[in-house]
Amino acid sequence: MILVSWVAFASDPYQRDRNGRYATGEGGKFLPGAALELLTSQHSPYRDRIKKAYFLVRSGPAEERTSREVDPRELDVYATLESALKEHVPRLGVHKLVWDTIEPPTAHRPLLKFTADSLRQIRRENPEAALLVNAGTGTAQMHTTMLAALGARCAGDNVEAVQIILRDRRRDPTKILENVPWDLLDQLNVDESRSEVDTGRPTWDLESARSPALKQMLAQIEEAALVPFPVLVHGSRGSGKTHVAERLRARYLAHRRRVGKGSWELRVNCAALQKELLLSELFGHKKGAFTGADRDKKGLLEQAEGDCVFLDEVHHLDRDAQAKLLVALERGGQFRPVGSDGPKYSNFRLVCATNRPLAEVRSSLLPDFWDRIADFQIQVPDLRACREDLEGMWLCALRDACRDVAKVKESATDRAESRAAALFGRFRDEQNQGVVTTLERQELPGNWRDLQRVARRLVARSLGTGTAPKVDSAMIAGLLAEEEPRGDETTPLQALHRSIGSLADWVRKGHGIDLDKLQEELERRLLVAAFDARGGGQGSAELVGLIKRTFNARLQKLKAANPRRGPG
Repeated sequence: MILVSWVAFASDPYQRDRNGRYATGEGGKFLPGAALELLTSQHSPYRDRIKKAYFLVRSGPAEERTSREVDPRELDVYATLESALKEHVPRLGVHKLVWDTIEPPTAHRPLLKFTADSLRQIRRENPEAALLVNAGTGTAQMHTTMLAALGARCAGDNVEAVQIILRDRRRDPTKILENVPWDLLDQLNVDESRSEVDTGRPTWDLESARSPALKQMLAQIEEAALVPFPVLVHGSRGSGKTHVAERLRARYLAHRRRVGKGSWELRVNCAALQKELLLSELFGHKKGAFTGADRDKKGLLEQAEGDCVFLDEVHHLDRDAQAKLLVALERGGQFRPVGSDGPKYSNFRLVCATNRPLAEVRSSLLPDFWDRIADFQIQVPDLRACREDLEGMWLCALRDACRDVAKVKESATDRAESRAAALFGRFRDEQNQGVVTTLERQELPGNWRDLQRVARRLVARSLGTGTAPKVDSAMIAGLLAEEEPRGDETTPLQALHRSIGSLADWVRKGHGIDLDKLQEELERRLLVAAFDARGGGQGSAELVGLIKRTFNARLQKLKAANPRRGPG
Protein backbone atom coordinates (compact mmCIF):
# COMPACT_ATOMS: atom_id res chain seq x y z
CA MET A 1 0.00 0.00 0.00
CA ILE A 2 1.14 3.53 -0.81
CA LEU A 3 0.40 6.66 1.22
CA VAL A 4 -0.39 9.93 -0.57
CA SER A 5 -0.63 13.16 1.41
CA TRP A 6 0.04 16.86 1.37
CA VAL A 7 2.69 17.95 3.86
CA ALA A 8 0.91 19.33 6.92
CA PHE A 9 2.51 22.75 7.53
CA ALA A 10 1.12 22.98 11.07
CA SER A 11 1.57 19.40 12.24
CA ASP A 12 4.38 17.56 10.45
CA PRO A 13 6.20 15.70 11.78
CA TYR A 14 4.77 16.84 15.16
CA GLN A 15 2.11 19.29 16.25
CA ARG A 16 3.49 22.84 16.17
CA ASP A 17 2.66 26.19 17.73
CA ARG A 18 2.41 29.40 15.73
CA ASN A 19 6.19 29.86 15.77
CA GLY A 20 6.73 26.40 14.33
CA ARG A 21 8.02 24.89 17.56
CA TYR A 22 6.82 21.42 18.54
CA ALA A 23 3.92 21.29 20.99
CA THR A 24 4.10 18.83 23.87
CA GLY A 25 1.56 16.63 25.58
CA GLU A 26 1.55 14.63 28.78
CA GLY A 27 5.04 13.91 30.05
CA GLY A 28 6.49 16.54 27.76
CA LYS A 29 6.33 14.25 24.73
CA PHE A 30 5.90 15.62 21.24
CA LEU A 31 2.48 14.95 19.68
CA PRO A 32 2.84 13.09 16.37
CA GLY A 33 1.34 14.75 13.33
CA ALA A 34 -0.96 13.16 10.78
CA ALA A 35 1.71 11.27 8.83
CA LEU A 36 3.56 9.84 11.82
CA GLU A 37 0.37 8.91 13.64
CA LEU A 38 -1.06 7.15 10.60
CA LEU A 39 2.19 5.24 10.01
CA THR A 40 3.26 4.40 13.57
CA SER A 41 0.32 4.53 15.99
CA GLN A 42 -0.76 1.23 17.51
CA HIS A 43 -4.33 2.34 16.81
CA SER A 44 -3.75 2.85 13.09
CA PRO A 45 -5.10 -0.02 10.95
CA TYR A 46 -2.46 0.87 8.34
CA ARG A 47 0.56 0.50 10.59
CA ASP A 48 3.18 -1.75 8.96
CA ARG A 49 1.08 -1.99 5.78
CA ILE A 50 2.45 1.06 3.98
CA LYS A 51 5.67 0.51 2.05
CA LYS A 52 5.99 3.79 0.21
CA ALA A 53 4.80 7.38 0.73
CA TYR A 54 4.41 10.34 -1.64
CA PHE A 55 4.18 13.81 -0.10
CA LEU A 56 2.90 16.78 -2.08
CA VAL A 57 4.81 19.96 -1.16
CA ARG A 58 4.18 23.54 -2.20
CA SER A 59 7.27 25.62 -2.99
CA GLY A 60 6.24 29.28 -3.10
CA PRO A 61 8.16 32.27 -4.44
CA ALA A 62 11.48 33.11 -2.77
CA GLU A 63 10.20 36.42 -1.41
CA GLU A 64 7.28 34.71 0.34
CA ARG A 65 7.70 34.94 4.09
CA THR A 66 5.87 33.64 7.14
CA SER A 67 6.07 34.70 10.78
CA ARG A 68 7.31 31.30 11.90
CA GLU A 69 10.74 31.06 13.44
CA VAL A 70 11.15 27.29 12.91
CA ASP A 71 10.69 25.65 9.49
CA PRO A 72 9.09 28.75 7.93
CA ARG A 73 8.50 27.14 4.51
CA GLU A 74 6.72 23.93 3.42
CA LEU A 75 9.97 22.55 2.00
CA ASP A 76 11.57 23.01 5.43
CA VAL A 77 8.71 21.09 7.01
CA TYR A 78 9.13 18.28 4.47
CA ALA A 79 12.87 17.99 5.22
CA THR A 80 12.12 17.67 8.94
CA LEU A 81 9.35 15.15 8.25
CA GLU A 82 11.65 13.09 6.04
CA SER A 83 14.24 12.88 8.82
CA ALA A 84 11.61 11.81 11.35
CA LEU A 85 10.28 9.13 9.00
CA LYS A 86 13.76 7.72 8.48
CA GLU A 87 14.08 7.42 12.25
CA HIS A 88 10.66 5.92 13.03
CA VAL A 89 9.87 4.03 9.79
CA PRO A 90 13.30 3.29 8.31
CA ARG A 91 12.04 0.89 5.62
CA LEU A 92 9.52 3.36 4.21
CA GLY A 93 10.28 4.66 0.74
CA VAL A 94 9.69 8.42 0.88
CA HIS A 95 9.14 10.59 -2.23
CA LYS A 96 8.22 14.23 -2.68
CA LEU A 97 6.28 15.89 -5.49
CA VAL A 98 6.97 19.62 -5.51
CA TRP A 99 4.47 22.23 -6.65
CA ASP A 100 6.81 25.01 -7.71
CA THR A 101 4.44 27.95 -8.02
CA ILE A 102 3.74 31.59 -7.37
CA GLU A 103 0.09 30.73 -6.67
CA PRO A 104 -1.22 30.85 -3.11
CA PRO A 105 -2.21 27.55 -1.45
CA THR A 106 -5.88 28.56 -1.83
CA ALA A 107 -6.06 28.81 -5.65
CA HIS A 108 -8.44 26.07 -6.76
CA ARG A 109 -7.65 25.75 -10.46
CA PRO A 110 -3.83 25.45 -10.28
CA LEU A 111 -4.19 23.31 -7.15
CA LEU A 112 -6.47 20.89 -8.97
CA LYS A 113 -4.12 20.63 -11.94
CA PHE A 114 -1.10 19.89 -9.77
CA THR A 115 -3.02 17.39 -7.63
CA ALA A 116 -4.48 15.60 -10.65
CA ASP A 117 -1.10 15.43 -12.40
CA SER A 118 0.53 14.11 -9.22
CA LEU A 119 -2.06 11.36 -8.77
CA ARG A 120 -1.68 10.29 -12.39
CA GLN A 121 2.09 10.15 -12.01
CA ILE A 122 1.81 8.06 -8.84
CA ARG A 123 -0.57 5.67 -10.58
CA ARG A 124 1.71 5.36 -13.62
CA GLU A 125 4.64 4.50 -11.36
CA ASN A 126 2.53 2.07 -9.29
CA PRO A 127 -0.16 0.68 -11.60
CA GLU A 128 -1.28 -2.22 -9.36
CA ALA A 129 -0.78 -0.74 -5.88
CA ALA A 130 -3.54 0.23 -3.48
CA LEU A 131 -3.37 3.93 -2.60
CA LEU A 132 -4.22 5.36 0.81
CA VAL A 133 -4.89 9.09 0.53
CA ASN A 134 -4.73 11.25 3.64
CA ALA A 135 -7.35 13.76 2.57
CA GLY A 136 -7.30 15.89 5.72
CA THR A 137 -3.99 17.74 5.45
CA GLY A 138 -3.26 21.12 3.92
CA THR A 139 -5.64 24.01 3.30
CA ALA A 140 -9.38 23.56 2.82
CA GLN A 141 -8.82 24.12 -0.89
CA MET A 142 -6.26 21.30 -0.90
CA HIS A 143 -8.86 19.01 0.68
CA THR A 144 -11.44 19.95 -1.95
CA THR A 145 -9.19 19.55 -4.95
CA MET A 146 -7.81 16.24 -3.68
CA LEU A 147 -11.33 14.81 -3.48
CA ALA A 148 -12.18 16.27 -6.90
CA ALA A 149 -9.12 14.66 -8.48
CA LEU A 150 -9.90 11.32 -6.82
CA GLY A 151 -13.50 11.57 -8.01
CA ALA A 152 -12.23 12.15 -11.54
CA ARG A 153 -10.43 8.79 -11.24
CA CYS A 154 -6.99 10.40 -11.67
CA ALA A 155 -5.69 7.64 -9.39
CA GLY A 156 -8.03 4.92 -10.65
CA ASP A 157 -10.36 2.91 -8.43
CA ASN A 158 -7.99 1.08 -6.09
CA VAL A 159 -8.05 3.92 -3.58
CA GLU A 160 -8.98 4.52 0.05
CA ALA A 161 -9.24 7.98 1.57
CA VAL A 162 -9.00 8.79 5.29
CA GLN A 163 -8.46 11.74 7.58
CA ILE A 164 -7.03 11.94 11.09
CA ILE A 165 -9.56 12.85 13.77
CA LEU A 166 -8.42 15.85 15.80
CA ARG A 167 -7.33 14.80 19.29
CA ASP A 168 -9.85 16.98 21.11
CA ARG A 169 -12.68 15.42 19.06
CA ARG A 170 -11.88 11.77 19.67
CA ARG A 171 -14.66 10.17 21.68
CA ASP A 172 -12.84 6.86 21.50
CA PRO A 173 -9.07 7.26 22.00
CA THR A 174 -8.47 4.11 19.95
CA LYS A 175 -10.25 5.54 16.90
CA ILE A 176 -7.79 8.01 15.44
CA LEU A 177 -9.00 8.25 11.83
CA GLU A 178 -12.16 8.04 9.74
CA ASN A 179 -12.92 7.11 6.17
CA VAL A 180 -13.59 9.86 3.63
CA PRO A 181 -16.08 9.08 0.80
CA TRP A 182 -14.30 10.23 -2.33
CA ASP A 183 -16.76 8.75 -4.88
CA LEU A 184 -19.94 10.62 -3.93
CA LEU A 185 -20.73 11.38 -7.57
CA ASP A 186 -21.10 7.66 -8.21
CA GLN A 187 -23.90 7.50 -5.67
CA LEU A 188 -25.49 10.63 -7.11
CA ASN A 189 -25.67 9.01 -10.56
CA VAL A 190 -27.12 5.78 -9.18
CA ASP A 191 -29.77 7.73 -7.29
CA GLU A 192 -30.51 9.93 -10.30
CA SER A 193 -30.95 6.92 -12.58
CA ARG A 194 -33.81 5.62 -10.44
CA SER A 195 -37.15 7.02 -11.56
CA GLU A 196 -39.66 8.47 -9.16
CA VAL A 197 -41.78 5.32 -9.20
CA ASP A 198 -38.95 3.47 -7.47
CA THR A 199 -39.57 5.37 -4.24
CA GLY A 200 -41.16 3.19 -1.62
CA ARG A 201 -40.52 -0.11 -3.38
CA PRO A 202 -39.54 -3.17 -1.41
CA THR A 203 -35.87 -3.37 -0.65
CA TRP A 204 -35.05 -6.00 -3.28
CA ASP A 205 -32.91 -4.73 -6.14
CA LEU A 206 -30.16 -6.07 -8.36
CA GLU A 207 -27.49 -5.41 -5.74
CA SER A 208 -29.21 -7.84 -3.40
CA ALA A 209 -29.63 -10.54 -6.07
CA ARG A 210 -28.81 -14.08 -4.90
CA SER A 211 -29.10 -16.07 -8.10
CA PRO A 212 -25.82 -16.83 -9.92
CA ALA A 213 -27.31 -15.73 -13.25
CA LEU A 214 -28.11 -12.23 -12.00
CA LYS A 215 -24.77 -11.93 -10.22
CA GLN A 216 -23.02 -12.80 -13.47
CA MET A 217 -25.09 -10.19 -15.30
CA LEU A 218 -24.15 -7.56 -12.72
CA ALA A 219 -20.48 -8.39 -13.21
CA GLN A 220 -20.91 -7.97 -16.98
CA ILE A 221 -22.53 -4.56 -16.44
CA GLU A 222 -19.71 -3.37 -14.19
CA GLU A 223 -17.07 -4.57 -16.66
CA ALA A 224 -18.76 -2.86 -19.60
CA ALA A 225 -19.27 0.35 -17.61
CA LEU A 226 -15.52 0.92 -17.46
CA VAL A 227 -15.03 1.27 -21.22
CA PRO A 228 -16.64 3.38 -24.00
CA PHE A 229 -17.19 0.58 -26.52
CA PRO A 230 -20.57 -0.54 -27.96
CA VAL A 231 -22.56 -3.06 -25.95
CA LEU A 232 -25.20 -5.59 -26.98
CA VAL A 233 -27.81 -6.47 -24.34
CA HIS A 234 -29.68 -9.65 -25.22
CA GLY A 235 -32.37 -11.70 -23.55
CA SER A 236 -35.91 -12.97 -23.91
CA ARG A 237 -38.85 -10.60 -24.15
CA GLY A 238 -39.86 -9.10 -20.84
CA SER A 239 -36.58 -10.02 -19.17
CA GLY A 240 -35.60 -6.42 -18.37
CA LYS A 241 -33.17 -5.48 -21.13
CA THR A 242 -34.14 -1.80 -21.03
CA HIS A 243 -33.58 -1.68 -17.27
CA VAL A 244 -30.17 -3.29 -17.75
CA ALA A 245 -29.29 -0.72 -20.42
CA GLU A 246 -30.34 2.10 -18.09
CA ARG A 247 -28.21 0.70 -15.30
CA LEU A 248 -25.22 0.35 -17.62
CA ARG A 249 -25.62 3.96 -18.69
CA ALA A 250 -25.78 5.17 -15.07
CA ARG A 251 -22.63 3.25 -14.11
CA TYR A 252 -20.83 4.41 -17.28
CA LEU A 253 -21.61 8.08 -16.56
CA ALA A 254 -20.54 7.62 -12.95
CA HIS A 255 -17.14 6.33 -14.02
CA ARG A 256 -16.80 9.29 -16.41
CA ARG A 257 -17.73 11.72 -13.61
CA ARG A 258 -20.83 12.92 -15.44
CA VAL A 259 -24.32 13.40 -14.09
CA GLY A 260 -26.96 12.31 -16.58
CA LYS A 261 -30.62 13.22 -16.60
CA GLY A 262 -32.84 10.86 -14.67
CA SER A 263 -34.96 10.29 -17.78
CA TRP A 264 -32.97 8.78 -20.64
CA GLU A 265 -34.48 10.16 -23.85
CA LEU A 266 -31.63 9.21 -26.20
CA ARG A 267 -33.25 6.00 -27.42
CA VAL A 268 -35.13 4.65 -30.39
CA ASN A 269 -37.02 1.45 -31.22
CA CYS A 270 -35.59 0.36 -34.55
CA ALA A 271 -38.84 -1.39 -35.53
CA ALA A 272 -41.02 1.68 -34.95
CA LEU A 273 -39.69 4.05 -37.63
CA GLN A 274 -39.41 3.91 -41.40
CA LYS A 275 -35.99 4.29 -42.97
CA GLU A 276 -36.11 8.06 -43.66
CA LEU A 277 -37.46 8.91 -40.22
CA LEU A 278 -34.97 6.58 -38.56
CA LEU A 279 -32.01 8.23 -40.30
CA SER A 280 -33.30 11.67 -39.29
CA GLU A 281 -33.85 10.51 -35.72
CA LEU A 282 -30.32 9.13 -35.40
CA PHE A 283 -28.25 11.57 -37.44
CA GLY A 284 -30.44 14.69 -37.61
CA HIS A 285 -31.22 16.64 -40.75
CA LYS A 286 -30.82 20.01 -42.40
CA LYS A 287 -33.74 22.22 -43.28
CA GLY A 288 -35.15 21.21 -46.68
CA ALA A 289 -33.49 17.78 -46.67
CA PHE A 290 -36.85 16.15 -47.39
CA THR A 291 -40.53 17.01 -47.46
CA GLY A 292 -41.57 18.30 -44.07
CA ALA A 293 -38.04 19.20 -42.92
CA ASP A 294 -38.89 22.85 -42.21
CA ARG A 295 -36.02 23.38 -39.75
CA ASP A 296 -32.68 21.90 -38.77
CA LYS A 297 -32.89 19.01 -36.32
CA LYS A 298 -30.26 17.53 -34.03
CA GLY A 299 -30.16 13.74 -34.13
CA LEU A 300 -29.69 11.45 -31.18
CA LEU A 301 -25.98 11.05 -31.89
CA GLU A 302 -25.35 14.78 -31.64
CA GLN A 303 -27.49 15.07 -28.51
CA ALA A 304 -25.60 12.18 -26.92
CA GLU A 305 -22.27 13.98 -26.58
CA GLY A 306 -20.64 12.26 -23.59
CA ASP A 307 -23.69 10.03 -23.15
CA CYS A 308 -25.20 6.81 -24.54
CA VAL A 309 -27.61 6.15 -27.42
CA PHE A 310 -29.91 3.15 -26.97
CA LEU A 311 -31.11 1.17 -29.99
CA ASP A 312 -33.83 -1.28 -28.98
CA GLU A 313 -34.73 -4.19 -31.28
CA VAL A 314 -31.50 -3.59 -33.16
CA HIS A 315 -32.20 -6.63 -35.37
CA HIS A 316 -34.74 -4.41 -37.19
CA LEU A 317 -32.20 -1.65 -37.89
CA ASP A 318 -32.17 -0.57 -41.54
CA ARG A 319 -28.99 -1.51 -43.39
CA ASP A 320 -28.31 2.04 -44.54
CA ALA A 321 -28.51 3.16 -40.92
CA GLN A 322 -26.16 0.31 -39.97
CA ALA A 323 -23.64 1.45 -42.56
CA LYS A 324 -23.79 5.07 -41.40
CA LEU A 325 -23.47 4.08 -37.74
CA LEU A 326 -20.52 1.87 -38.61
CA VAL A 327 -18.78 4.85 -40.20
CA ALA A 328 -19.45 6.94 -37.08
CA LEU A 329 -18.05 4.22 -34.82
CA GLU A 330 -14.96 3.73 -36.96
CA ARG A 331 -14.24 7.45 -37.38
CA GLY A 332 -14.36 8.46 -33.75
CA GLY A 333 -17.92 9.76 -33.76
CA GLN A 334 -17.97 11.47 -37.16
CA PHE A 335 -21.32 11.45 -38.95
CA ARG A 336 -23.24 13.47 -41.51
CA PRO A 337 -26.81 14.70 -40.89
CA VAL A 338 -29.33 14.02 -43.64
CA GLY A 339 -28.98 16.72 -46.29
CA SER A 340 -25.76 18.14 -44.85
CA ASP A 341 -22.57 18.75 -46.80
CA GLY A 342 -20.26 18.70 -43.79
CA PRO A 343 -19.56 16.22 -40.99
CA LYS A 344 -20.30 16.55 -37.31
CA TYR A 345 -18.68 14.84 -34.35
CA SER A 346 -20.07 13.39 -31.16
CA ASN A 347 -18.44 11.43 -28.37
CA PHE A 348 -21.34 9.01 -27.96
CA ARG A 349 -21.58 5.42 -26.79
CA LEU A 350 -23.84 2.89 -28.53
CA VAL A 351 -25.96 0.48 -26.48
CA CYS A 352 -28.09 -2.02 -28.40
CA ALA A 353 -30.69 -4.57 -27.31
CA THR A 354 -32.42 -7.55 -28.91
CA ASN A 355 -34.73 -10.37 -27.88
CA ARG A 356 -33.83 -12.57 -30.84
CA PRO A 357 -31.35 -15.47 -30.84
CA LEU A 358 -27.86 -14.14 -31.47
CA ALA A 359 -27.43 -16.28 -34.59
CA GLU A 360 -30.54 -14.67 -36.05
CA VAL A 361 -29.38 -11.18 -35.09
CA ARG A 362 -25.99 -11.78 -36.61
CA SER A 363 -27.51 -12.92 -39.90
CA SER A 364 -29.79 -9.86 -40.05
CA LEU A 365 -27.02 -7.30 -39.59
CA LEU A 366 -24.09 -6.25 -41.74
CA PRO A 367 -21.10 -8.40 -40.72
CA ASP A 368 -18.89 -5.40 -39.87
CA PHE A 369 -21.67 -3.72 -37.89
CA TRP A 370 -22.29 -6.93 -35.92
CA ASP A 371 -18.59 -7.19 -35.14
CA ARG A 372 -18.57 -3.67 -33.71
CA ILE A 373 -21.65 -3.95 -31.49
CA ALA A 374 -21.06 -7.51 -30.25
CA ASP A 375 -17.63 -7.08 -28.65
CA PHE A 376 -19.23 -6.57 -25.24
CA GLN A 377 -22.37 -8.57 -24.53
CA ILE A 378 -24.64 -8.60 -21.49
CA GLN A 379 -27.00 -11.56 -21.23
CA VAL A 380 -30.20 -10.92 -19.30
CA PRO A 381 -31.35 -14.23 -17.78
CA ASP A 382 -34.91 -15.55 -17.81
CA LEU A 383 -36.86 -15.67 -14.57
CA ARG A 384 -36.52 -19.43 -14.62
CA ALA A 385 -32.80 -18.98 -14.00
CA CYS A 386 -33.40 -16.58 -11.08
CA ARG A 387 -35.69 -18.51 -8.79
CA GLU A 388 -33.70 -17.48 -5.72
CA ASP A 389 -34.84 -13.89 -6.40
CA LEU A 390 -38.40 -14.62 -7.52
CA GLU A 391 -39.96 -13.60 -4.19
CA GLY A 392 -38.26 -10.20 -4.18
CA MET A 393 -39.20 -9.61 -7.82
CA TRP A 394 -42.81 -10.55 -7.14
CA LEU A 395 -43.07 -8.06 -4.28
CA CYS A 396 -41.66 -5.34 -6.54
CA ALA A 397 -44.22 -6.14 -9.25
CA LEU A 398 -47.05 -6.13 -6.69
CA ARG A 399 -45.95 -2.80 -5.21
CA ASP A 400 -45.75 -1.31 -8.72
CA ALA A 401 -49.30 -2.40 -9.48
CA CYS A 402 -50.56 -0.93 -6.20
CA ARG A 403 -48.83 2.37 -6.89
CA ASP A 404 -50.17 2.60 -10.45
CA VAL A 405 -53.71 2.17 -9.15
CA ALA A 406 -53.13 4.68 -6.36
CA LYS A 407 -51.85 7.32 -8.79
CA VAL A 408 -55.09 7.13 -10.77
CA LYS A 409 -57.24 7.39 -7.65
CA GLU A 410 -55.28 10.15 -5.89
CA SER A 411 -53.69 13.24 -7.41
CA ALA A 412 -51.72 14.27 -4.32
CA THR A 413 -48.46 12.35 -3.91
CA ASP A 414 -48.79 11.80 -0.17
CA ARG A 415 -52.33 10.44 -0.47
CA ALA A 416 -51.27 8.22 -3.38
CA GLU A 417 -48.43 6.79 -1.32
CA SER A 418 -50.79 6.10 1.57
CA ARG A 419 -53.33 4.40 -0.68
CA ALA A 420 -50.61 2.30 -2.35
CA ALA A 421 -49.42 1.13 1.05
CA ALA A 422 -52.98 0.21 2.02
CA LEU A 423 -53.49 -1.80 -1.18
CA PHE A 424 -50.18 -3.55 -0.72
CA GLY A 425 -51.07 -4.37 2.87
CA ARG A 426 -54.06 -6.42 1.75
CA PHE A 427 -51.68 -9.09 0.51
CA ARG A 428 -50.40 -10.91 3.58
CA ASP A 429 -47.11 -12.75 3.76
CA GLU A 430 -48.74 -16.14 3.44
CA GLN A 431 -50.67 -15.03 0.35
CA ASN A 432 -47.54 -13.66 -1.29
CA GLN A 433 -45.67 -16.84 -0.46
CA GLY A 434 -48.48 -18.85 -2.07
CA VAL A 435 -48.18 -16.76 -5.23
CA VAL A 436 -44.41 -17.22 -5.32
CA THR A 437 -44.67 -20.98 -4.77
CA THR A 438 -47.15 -21.22 -7.64
CA LEU A 439 -45.09 -19.00 -9.92
CA GLU A 440 -42.04 -21.18 -9.32
CA ARG A 441 -43.88 -24.03 -11.04
CA GLN A 442 -44.79 -21.93 -14.09
CA GLU A 443 -42.74 -21.51 -17.25
CA LEU A 444 -43.13 -17.69 -17.22
CA PRO A 445 -42.20 -17.16 -20.90
CA GLY A 446 -43.02 -13.45 -20.52
CA ASN A 447 -40.57 -13.10 -17.62
CA TRP A 448 -41.06 -9.81 -15.73
CA ARG A 449 -44.19 -9.04 -17.72
CA ASP A 450 -45.77 -12.24 -16.44
CA LEU A 451 -45.22 -11.03 -12.89
CA GLN A 452 -46.75 -7.67 -13.81
CA ARG A 453 -49.77 -9.36 -15.39
CA VAL A 454 -50.48 -11.49 -12.33
CA ALA A 455 -49.93 -8.58 -9.94
CA ARG A 456 -52.21 -6.20 -11.84
CA ARG A 457 -55.03 -8.69 -12.05
CA LEU A 458 -54.82 -9.65 -8.40
CA VAL A 459 -54.87 -5.97 -7.41
CA ALA A 460 -57.85 -5.38 -9.69
CA ARG A 461 -59.75 -8.23 -8.06
CA SER A 462 -58.93 -6.90 -4.61
CA LEU A 463 -60.50 -3.53 -5.48
CA GLY A 464 -63.89 -5.14 -5.91
CA THR A 465 -63.85 -7.12 -2.67
CA GLY A 466 -61.71 -4.98 -0.41
CA THR A 467 -59.49 -7.97 0.36
CA ALA A 468 -56.79 -9.89 -1.47
CA PRO A 469 -58.25 -12.78 -3.49
CA LYS A 470 -57.50 -16.35 -2.56
CA VAL A 471 -54.66 -17.69 -4.65
CA ASP A 472 -54.15 -21.20 -5.97
CA SER A 473 -52.32 -22.84 -8.85
CA ALA A 474 -55.38 -22.88 -11.09
CA MET A 475 -55.94 -19.14 -10.67
CA ILE A 476 -52.32 -18.23 -11.46
CA ALA A 477 -52.30 -20.58 -14.45
CA GLY A 478 -55.51 -18.93 -15.66
CA LEU A 479 -54.06 -15.44 -15.34
CA LEU A 480 -51.06 -16.52 -17.42
CA ALA A 481 -53.05 -18.60 -19.91
CA GLU A 482 -53.49 -15.95 -22.58
CA GLU A 483 -49.73 -15.54 -22.75
CA GLU A 484 -49.28 -19.11 -23.90
CA PRO A 485 -48.98 -19.46 -27.71
CA ARG A 486 -51.56 -21.61 -29.42
CA GLY A 487 -51.19 -24.09 -32.26
CA ASP A 488 -48.66 -23.12 -34.90
CA GLU A 489 -47.72 -19.94 -33.01
CA THR A 490 -45.33 -21.86 -30.78
CA THR A 491 -41.75 -20.91 -31.63
CA PRO A 492 -38.76 -23.24 -31.29
CA LEU A 493 -37.40 -21.20 -28.41
CA GLN A 494 -40.73 -21.30 -26.57
CA ALA A 495 -40.87 -25.06 -27.01
CA LEU A 496 -37.28 -25.31 -25.81
CA HIS A 497 -38.08 -23.14 -22.78
CA ARG A 498 -40.86 -25.56 -21.82
CA SER A 499 -38.55 -28.54 -22.20
CA ILE A 500 -35.76 -26.93 -20.18
CA GLY A 501 -38.23 -25.95 -17.46
CA SER A 502 -39.50 -29.52 -17.21
CA LEU A 503 -35.98 -30.94 -17.14
CA ALA A 504 -34.95 -28.44 -14.48
CA ASP A 505 -37.90 -29.46 -12.32
CA TRP A 506 -36.88 -33.10 -12.82
CA VAL A 507 -33.37 -32.34 -11.54
CA ARG A 508 -34.71 -30.30 -8.58
CA LYS A 509 -36.60 -33.40 -7.49
CA GLY A 510 -33.32 -35.25 -7.21
CA HIS A 511 -33.38 -37.19 -10.47
CA GLY A 512 -30.23 -37.43 -12.57
CA ILE A 513 -29.74 -36.53 -16.24
CA ASP A 514 -26.84 -37.42 -18.52
CA LEU A 515 -26.14 -33.99 -19.99
CA ASP A 516 -23.87 -35.25 -22.77
CA LYS A 517 -26.45 -37.77 -23.98
CA LEU A 518 -29.20 -35.17 -23.76
CA GLN A 519 -27.22 -32.70 -25.85
CA GLU A 520 -26.36 -35.39 -28.39
CA GLU A 521 -29.99 -36.46 -28.68
CA LEU A 522 -31.18 -32.87 -29.15
CA GLU A 523 -28.65 -32.28 -31.89
CA ARG A 524 -29.47 -35.57 -33.59
CA ARG A 525 -33.19 -34.86 -33.68
CA LEU A 526 -32.73 -31.37 -35.06
CA LEU A 527 -30.33 -32.52 -37.78
CA VAL A 528 -32.59 -35.40 -38.75
CA ALA A 529 -35.59 -33.06 -38.89
CA ALA A 530 -33.67 -30.67 -41.13
CA PHE A 531 -32.61 -33.59 -43.35
CA ASP A 532 -36.22 -34.81 -43.63
CA ALA A 533 -37.51 -31.31 -44.41
CA ARG A 534 -35.15 -30.50 -47.29
CA GLY A 535 -33.65 -33.85 -48.22
CA GLY A 536 -30.13 -32.92 -47.16
CA GLY A 537 -27.65 -30.58 -48.83
CA GLN A 538 -27.42 -26.83 -48.41
CA GLY A 539 -31.14 -26.40 -47.83
CA SER A 540 -31.09 -28.64 -44.75
CA ALA A 541 -27.92 -27.00 -43.45
CA GLU A 542 -29.46 -23.51 -43.67
CA LEU A 543 -32.44 -24.60 -41.56
CA VAL A 544 -30.12 -25.08 -38.55
CA GLY A 545 -27.68 -22.28 -39.31
CA LEU A 546 -24.79 -24.44 -40.58
CA ILE A 547 -22.81 -24.69 -43.76
CA LYS A 548 -23.31 -27.83 -45.83
CA ARG A 549 -19.96 -29.42 -44.95
CA THR A 550 -20.44 -28.97 -41.20
CA PHE A 551 -24.02 -30.24 -41.38
CA ASN A 552 -22.98 -33.42 -43.23
CA ALA A 553 -20.03 -34.05 -40.92
CA ARG A 554 -22.12 -33.76 -37.77
CA LEU A 555 -24.87 -35.92 -39.22
CA GLN A 556 -22.43 -38.66 -40.22
CA LYS A 557 -20.81 -38.56 -36.79
CA LEU A 558 -24.14 -39.00 -35.06
CA LYS A 559 -25.18 -41.70 -37.51
CA ALA A 560 -21.95 -43.61 -36.84
CA ALA A 561 -22.52 -43.39 -33.11
CA ASN A 562 -26.17 -44.46 -33.43
CA PRO A 563 -26.45 -46.44 -36.69
CA ARG A 564 -30.10 -47.31 -36.14
CA ARG A 565 -31.18 -43.74 -35.44
CA GLY A 566 -29.81 -41.74 -38.35
CA PRO A 567 -31.78 -40.56 -41.42
CA GLY A 568 -32.56 -43.06 -44.15
